Amino acid sequence: MIDSVIFDLDGTLWNSTGVTYMIWNRAFASKGLSFRMTYEQALHYMGMTMHTIRDELVENGFSADEAAEIVGIMTSASDYSCLADEGCCDSVMLYDGCIETLRTLSRRYRLFIVSNCGSGYIESFLKIFDIASLFTDHVCYGDNGLSKGDNIRLIIERNGLDSPIYVGDTAGDEAATRKAGIPFVYASYGLGKALVPDHTIFKISDLIPVCAML
Repeated sequence: MIDSVIFDLDGTLWNSTGVTYMIWNRAFASKGLSFRMTYEQALHYMGMTMHTIRDELVENGFSADEAAEIVGIMTSASDYSCLADEGCCDSVMLYDGCIETLRTLSRRYRLFIVSNCGSGYIESFLKIFDIASLFTDHVCYGDNGLSKGDNIRLIIERNGLDSPIYVGDTAGDEAATRKAGIPFVYASYGLGKALVPDHTIFKISDLIPVCAML
């Protein structure tokens, strides 16, 4: 029987790409950088570590210094307060049934978030929907520079978890979960693809019966 559920954020609980890429572009402009990111590029980069984004930029023709400058600005662009602004919320998509599912699960399991995002991003998500009380702990790449697999292990160890699962939407999430040595539940409604998940859900509320049978 599982005792906890660790969630990815983007592509699993919500999709905030429409606002996030504007935050990044605003940061590029404020630093005098001519580079601008399209929505499609941001959608591709969502959930990646900054190391991976930097490597892809180099592969796509940017110099190492240019790529480092771009990801450095993305990493420091941590003012996500505008996610809650009127109008911006129209560009944030919370997956159907998300809050209800989280409330239901929190009555039986301890809930956590591990993401590759920047510092402040998870906190903004929790504040917007007033659901911080549903989660025991969270950590992200921006907090400590660790990989998602290492941060999953960190959450497990510092919270004394015996039988957690991880819920995510990409092959990268799956690989991180394997590194952490726990079962992976694939959110097929999200932004990416998985390879050989332990379980698949087609909407977030499917997680309730999946958890009950584990």
